[in-house]
Amino acid sequence: STRSGIVCDAHIVLVADDRVLLARRAVGRGFGAGRLNLPAGHHEPGESIDATARREAWEELGIVVPPGGTELVHVMHHHEREERMSFFFRLLEWEGKVQNRELHTCSGLEWHDLERLPDDLMEYARQAIESMQEGSAFSSLRHRSCHGEKEGAPRT
Repeated sequence: STRSGIVCDAHIVLVADDRVLLARRAVGRGFGAGRLNLPAGHHEPGESIDATARREAWEELGIVVPPGGTELVHVMHHHEREERMSFFFRLLEWEGKVQNRELHTCSGLEWHDLERLPDDLMEYARQAIESMQEGSAFSSLRHRSCHGEKEGAPRT
């Protein structure tokens, strides 16, 4: 049998005063260029997925998140350019001031009301945030841009 080569990534859900921090992908960055998304990064071999979230918080946002400073709030299986498992971690505690440390991939950080998410938020991030608010631990999404199918359509 053939094993799946699923890409794993960790997304940072930073909420303050009913607002969520979103990152605008830099123009020219390929998938999602110019659109909003949650800060995120790929899992690296040998690290736990919560360590991925803590590392990305430092690399992208300049904040230090201690072990135990995250809460897994959602998991999503989706197909972007490749098959992915995305883990969404809400930050419970951190030290430092939030800043954009990856200017080559992110053109800016923006706070948005959780009840009025922006239209240019990437669809899988929107679904994850809404699912998190509903208390749903898992969802699945199939992107139209990759496979010519409607988002959310079951695979046949």
